[in-house]
Order: sequence, then C-alpha cells, then structure tokens
Amino acid sequence: MRADGFERLLEIGAGTGQVSAHFAGNGLSVVATDLLPPWV
Repeated sequence: MRADGFERLLEIGAGTGQVSAHFAGNGLSVVATDLLPPWV
C-alpha cells in the first residue's frame, strides 16, 4: 500500500491512457477503459 492509502485506480473514459500511465508509474494498480472509437 502506498503512503497515501491508495492502491488501485479504475479510469473509465481513459482515451489515450496518459493519465492512467501517470498513476501506474507512481505505484498504483490501474485498470483503464474507453468505449469510444478509436480508443476501443
């Protein structure tokens, strides 16, 4: 567990995944999805 108490992130509407990549790079376990083309 991280010092701030967070371990996981669910991002819905992730688009290119840049935000998800940032959080993953800072120790969170990330699940990201987007339902709109071209991100599917």
